[in-house]
Amino acid sequence: MKKIIVFCMIGLCVFCGCGGKTETKTGKQLAVDVKEKEKSEAEETVYQYHFPEEYKKAGEKIEFDTEIVVDSSENVFYKGKAELEALDGEKLKDYLYGTDFDEQVFEEKGTDYVGNEINTIIWQSEEKGTLQYIKSLGSTYISPLFDHISQAFHLPDKQYEESWASTTEEFDGFSREEAYEKIRSVLEDCGITVPEEYICYTLPYEEMAEREYAEDMYGNEDVEAEKTDWDENDDAYFFVFQSRYCGLPTYHPYVYRMEKDILENRPLQAVISREGIEYLSVERIFQYKQEKESVELLPFEKIAEVLEKQFTRIMGEETYKVKRAELKAMENLAGKKEYEMVPVWIIDMEINDNGDIRNFQKFFDAATAKEYIFQ
Repeated sequence: MKKIIVFCMIGLCVFCGCGGKTETKTGKQLAVDVKEKEKSEAEETVYQYHFPEEYKKAGEKIEFDTEIVVDSSENVFYKGKAELEALDGEKLKDYLYGTDFDEQVFEEKGTDYVGNEINTIIWQSEEKGTLQYIKSLGSTYISPLFDHISQAFHLPDKQYEESWASTTEEFDGFSREEAYEKIRSVLEDCGITVPEEYICYTLPYEEMAEREYAEDMYGNEDVEAEKTDWDENDDAYFFVFQSRYCGLPTYHPYVYRMEKDILENRPLQAVISREGIEYLSVERIFQYKQEKESVELLPFEKIAEVLEKQFTRIMGEETYKVKRAELKAMENLAGKKEYEMVPVWIIDMEINDNGDIRNFQKFFDAATAKEYIFQ
């Protein structure tokens, strides 16, 4: 009996750890420890990227004569989140029309492209123009003057392309800085952060009066739809704003579907004359939260390999050329309301179909070479 007791005591000492206290971790706790260690190691590893200024490769079906554009003073891309800012439509309406105005002509509830509930309201005045406000998506305002401005000036696709409008000239007594501050003050009061970076086109009224061209529904010139009383109060600046993340220009498909990366599809635009704001386009503006873990970007050759495989399989006589590739930071929808920041290559391509030349774009994740297809 004593032996049994002694044996039991020894057994208890073995299993309980006589002489010191230890803690036995569960499998779940060990898994958590491993994940935390991996996260810590990932945060300590900083992946820097470097790309050549061009990439050239000839093939029977696809040719790479590609300018590679990385418009950033930084060379590290970090994981991050994008949080949607909320535009106060009522405040914007009060600024544009006055606090006594309430001629709401349309209201409709529905769902957006990803299933979120939205509420669309339109205010309209013959004197002030039309304001459309869509909760969670944005707002568009068009004044009567902007109808004529848009018939005289069209944004180029890219900011490096030529335009008749100057991007440096200013009006006497109405500077770009003054115009920018008026726009910034209004939008920030309505909950929208205005980037400091922009391209701005100067639109003198004399030039617009000469260039305005209106068409009827059949494509014929409609002289009666053109403005006849242009004056210096119609002098205007056209601002197209650009935000950045990790030093890179940001991008997302306009209203979820219009994916082409051109100035017209930038999410924040404004036209302001000496009289005030004439046009606003506010579409999903974000604040960014950068995380500690960096992202390893693939060499551009890996993106080229994916493109080469895609287009060499296409039957037919048409040929393709990759003309330009620009690295940007994309606000990628990761759920119904959650956005994550991902590095993306925006590829400008050309198709030659028996002399019929057309341009199009493709979008690839710079870290995985996955193609983004927006539908």
